[in-house]
Amino acid sequence: RGIGRQGGLRDRAPEGQLFRMAGLNLLAAIIIYWNTKHLGQAVNHRKSEGLDSPAALPAPTPPPAYLAPAGPSAPVPPQSRAVDHFLGVLLGCVGGLLALLVLAFGIAQRDPAAAHIVTISALLAGAILAGLACWNGRSATATAVPGALWLILGILGITSTFQSGIWRASMPEIGGIEVYYGVSSAAVSGVTLVVGTTLSALAVAASIARRRGRSWERREQALHLRGAVATPPAPRIGSHLVAIIVAVIVTAFTAVMLDSVLGARLVLMAPLSSTELIFTLVLAIVGTIAVALTGAMSSLGPAAGGLTWLIAGISAMLSNTGTDLFTTLLHPILQEPLNLNSWGRLTSMGPPWVLGLLLVGGAAGIHLARRAGRALQRREEQSIASQATAWTSPRV
Repeated sequence: RGIGRQGGLRDRAPEGQLFRMAGLNLLAAIIIYWNTKHLGQAVNHRKSEGLDSPAALPAPTPPPAYLAPAGPSAPVPPQSRAVDHFLGVLLGCVGGLLALLVLAFGIAQRDPAAAHIVTISALLAGAILAGLACWNGRSATATAVPGALWLILGILGITSTFQSGIWRASMPEIGGIEVYYGVSSAAVSGVTLVVGTTLSALAVAASIARRRGRSWERREQALHLRGAVATPPAPRIGSHLVAIIVAVIVTAFTAVMLDSVLGARLVLMAPLSSTELIFTLVLAIVGTIAVALTGAMSSLGPAAGGLTWLIAGISAMLSNTGTDLFTTLLHPILQEPLNLNSWGRLTSMGPPWVLGLLLVGGAAGIHLARRAGRALQRREEQSIASQATAWTSPRV
């Protein structure tokens, strides 16, 4: 029962069928070897005992050529991705911490004349996180690990458990700037929570994109086997348009929500017990998750969302007030139902640059993950086909 599952191939996954075929090939090889060896011994034993051994009794022969494998001894299992996962975890740990420290260094600048340092630090932190998001094309752990780190820090800050003491003592000073102040400000304001959810959502979107890539390749190969001469990719214009529209609209609303949360937490020092604040923060988190998950539909969704965040940051810089274009347009509409206040704190904390570059890098990673899924499915199908040919074709 353990070898080949009683001769049945009931697995739907190609890798499962691969291992069952290997078990059945092993069983067939054992039977052929046993017959070849012991039939010859039986004939020799009859002759040595003087028993009737007709001359017509066939002599032991080697296995026929059509039963002998012409290729490797067993099918090749799918290529392991352990190295990609390990590198993703390593890069995620190092890159996530480095991006956090760089962003915290910029936020900790209390001198109003050093506002450009905040922007540069946010751009650098966003570039680091974007590089991690690009690695999603090989392994989603590159953003899942730092996403968990930023999420934990954000939860500690939002719930007011991020106190000084051990936290302050564990964080260094860089150039006379106390990094703890920047980290605590980012955590208390909800910035780390929003960035962490975006990182985690991009990891999920990359995994879904990889699976969908394999599914599309499997479907196209099935059409080809049924006789289709050419199997061009199905048009995805509708998916691209829906993802772009949803990402732009949701990002614009999220910018307004996050601006209100930043002001309430940093200016008014409002506690999390406020119902309006909790509701606004939840909407901001849901918005960032929704934009990242549009990548499962089309990688243009996160790309459009990232560009929208960058436009928000540029418009805030040009206005010289820290209030971006979307806050100016949407704040009057949302002020009454959601009790929002516009504070113009977005650029001072760096979310437009960090989230913008992160989403653009995430879009690239999702696109690469989808292509990698198709390539992996194609290699496995070719491996199965080559092994089937090797075990059925005669040796010359």
